[in-house]
Amino acid sequence: MSERVIGINLSAFPPQEPEPLLAGIAAAGIQVVEVHVSEEWVQPQDPSRQLALARLFARHGLRPASIHTPFGKEVDLGARDEQLRKAGVKAVADAARALWEMGGSLAVVHPGRPCPPEHRMQAARACRRSLEDLLEATASCPVTLLVENMLPDHACSSSCELATAMDGLPERVRFCLDTGHAALTPEGLAVAHVMAGRLGWVHLQDNLGEGDDHLRPWSGKLDWHLVARLLDEGGYTGPYLFELKAGPNGGNLKELHDLAARLEGLRGSQAEGQEQLPPQGSIRNLE
Repeated sequence: MSERVIGINLSAFPPQEPEPLLAGIAAAGIQVVEVHVSEEWVQPQDPSRQLALARLFARHGLRPASIHTPFGKEVDLGARDEQLRKAGVKAVADAARALWEMGGSLAVVHPGRPCPPEHRMQAARACRRSLEDLLEATASCPVTLLVENMLPDHACSSSCELATAMDGLPERVRFCLDTGHAALTPEGLAVAHVMAGRLGWVHLQDNLGEGDDHLRPWSGKLDWHLVARLLDEGGYTGPYLFELKAGPNGGNLKELHDLAARLEGLRGSQAEGQEQLPPQGSIRNLE
């Protein structure tokens, strides 16, 4: 069994009350969860609720390490409309503060929404302003802001756009590699090579090359030798956080130990990924 800490995003489960959900996750030997703000029992405006959840996580020996903050039409950090952008910053900051009260410290953010190619750099610059605003808004609860690479029709799906949004910001702004998202873009998993110096979190998922399927690793077409190589290159020491599609009870949770062990076994090996990676340098040089 892998010694790597294993985590799972709660989006893998159908809506249910937290007590039986967390009990089942703990029974499967999983130690870390990523809270999803869409859960009805996560109420960012209710501090007493966050304290109760902190106690509940502790009772089951689980760490609510991260939260997937809100996103969508009403929460767009890359919005060109300034009022909409600021509303998105507030919603994300509220979720980040809620996680802090639960005992976590990592806030995953979607930096952009679907956007025409000609507007994506403008959206990336708007996202940078949002990240700066979020650093200020969370100064009293200094969560790490994890900027996730997006799907190909979204702003911030490329390393160039991510560089525009992130480069030069404090170390409290890190990169979250979503393996499934990356594999669907023209740049592919090489985005992790370019962003290696900022790698702070992972969403491990697979797909069949046509959509964001959120399959278990080795169930699709991703090159997991290359993923392992990129995790080594980024010096990644955090949990293996699985972000899977919802299914009955989240599927076979104990199988995740085997998948994590398989990925861990590839780390540090001499196996080369199938993709050729560009020379590594400053992400700013890609703009």
